Amino acid sequence: MWLDKETVGKTPPKAVSIDPESPALGDSAVNILLIGGSRLLQESVIQLLDDSRFSVVKCVDDLDQAAACLNRNPGSFHLLVFQVLDHSDARFFDRLAEIKGIETDLRIVLLAWPIKARTFLTHSYEIGVDAYLESTTSQVGFRQSLDLVVSGERIFPSRLNEDKAAATQNKADAKKSATSSTLSTRELEILRHLSSGRANKVIANDLHITEATVKVHVKGILRKIGATNRTQAAIWAIQNGLRPIYVTGKNSMN
Repeated sequence: MWLDKETVGKTPPKAVSIDPESPALGDSAVNILLIGGSRLLQESVIQLLDDSRFSVVKCVDDLDQAAACLNRNPGSFHLLVFQVLDHSDARFFDRLAEIKGIETDLRIVLLAWPIKARTFLTHSYEIGVDAYLESTTSQVGFRQSLDLVVSGERIFPSRLNEDKAAATQNKADAKKSATSSTLSTRELEILRHLSSGRANKVIANDLHITEATVKVHVKGILRKIGATNRTQAAIWAIQNGLRPIYVTGKNSMN
C-alpha cells in the first residue's frame, strides 16, 4: 500500500535534495519517508508534524518498498521514519543495512513501543540508527527529537547507556576471569603469599620449595596478569578476590 500525504488532505512539498557536504539542515524543510504501521498510525504521525518543517512525503508498508522508493527518487528524502511493530523480524537489521547502503546520508528514526528486550535497542544503535523514539514520546518531544536528528545528534533511551556500561563491565570481568583461569594452583598460591608482602625466601620456606623456584613462578605470574612488578601483582590479586596469606604451615591456603 502506498499512502501519499494527499490522502489525508495535505499537499506534499517539492522534494529537496540533500547536500552531502551539509548534513545539518538548519531550519530548512525536511522530507520524510514513513515506513510501516497501519494507515491510522501513519496518519497520526502526519498530524503530529502538522505546522512544522517536517513533511511526510511518502508512506510505504515495509523496508522493501522503502528501498524501491529510494532507488526511484535518489536524494529526495532527509529522514526515514520506521514504525516498528515486530521486534522479532530476523531480517530487519539486514534490510536496514541495505537501506543505509542506498542513501548513506539518510537519517533513520525508529518509532516503537517500549520494550524490555534490550538487544533490539543495542543492535539499532550499533547498525547506525540515528534515533530510537518510544511511543510514549510527546508531540513536542517528537518534533524536538527530529530537529536534533537532522542536526546530526543521535537519540536513544537512557537505558542504552546502562546496557553499554554493563557490557563493558562484563567484558572486563570476563577478561579477569580468563586471566585467573590461566594461573596454575601453585601460581595462585604464591600470588596470595606475594600480596601479603612476603619476600621470595619466606614464601619458599613456607611452601618447602627453593627460592629460585619462587622467582620463576613470580616471573610467570607477572607475565600472565600483565603486571610489571610485585606491587601491581598484589593489587591485581586483591581486585580479583584473592585473599592474602599471612600464616604459615598447613593453614597457608585458608
